[in-house]
Amino acid sequence: LLASKLWFGADESAKFSLVCQTGNDYLQSSLCRAIDVLIIDADDGLAPPASMRTQSFWESIALPTLSHNCVVGVNVIGNQNERDELQNVLRKTLPAHYDVISVSAPPEAGVSSRHALFFAIPEGILQGTYNFENFVDMPHCWKKEVDSSYLSHGKN
Repeated sequence: LLASKLWFGADESAKFSLVCQTGNDYLQSSLCRAIDVLIIDADDGLAPPASMRTQSFWESIALPTLSHNCVVGVNVIGNQNERDELQNVLRKTLPAHYDVISVSAPPEAGVSSRHALFFAIPEGILQGTYNFENFVDMPHCWKKEVDSSYLSHGKN
């Protein structure tokens, strides 16, 4: 709960409903309703967990809970092959109107190359409209990485 407040600007308000459960448990519960923003965070090791990297998880558990224009963010830790596999699962599973991009952490973040952020975004939602100012250290460095990812995926 503290991390969601510190790193994502979340608070208990009309804008956010914070849930303190594992992702699988919550997404399968009757409490889950149309999600507008899904953030799958990670701490260390292989992340997200193996159970949340499968096509079955995304098709059967996550996808049915997402609103039509849900923005998905996944903090990924793994080698290049593991990251590619998850990105392929997201591209195969999410609707055709989604862009799936991988954003490397900027060198200034001081994390290993095993770390990346994946965004699954309905076309046109994020591009040019984001402001990281209150959410990350060195927002200009992250903006540069997001812009670079968009360009490398053929998005203008």
